[in-house]
Amino acid sequence: MKAVVGEEALSEEDRLYLEFLEKFERDFLSQDPYESRTIFKSLDKAWNLLRIFPDKLLKKINKKFIAQYYKRDGDKDNKEEMKEGN
Repeated sequence: MKAVVGEEALSEEDRLYLEFLEKFERDFLSQDPYESRTIFKSLDKAWNLLRIFPDKLLKKINKKFIAQYYKRDGDKDNKEEMKEGN
């Protein structure tokens, strides 16, 4: 989409989806062959990715799970970790 219309023509929500896609491919799918990632670490990474979006956009996720996992202690640290690509 970015290649067709240009990034400046994208809405703020479109930019969030683009950011999610890039981080999903880089940080979640591209697991190092020597990385031993537990299911819990994978779930933490998934929630870190979902935190890119405002919680109101997460309509398909049960509200009790959003309440339980969306906002967490150290949220700032989690976002910084995702920015650094760790």
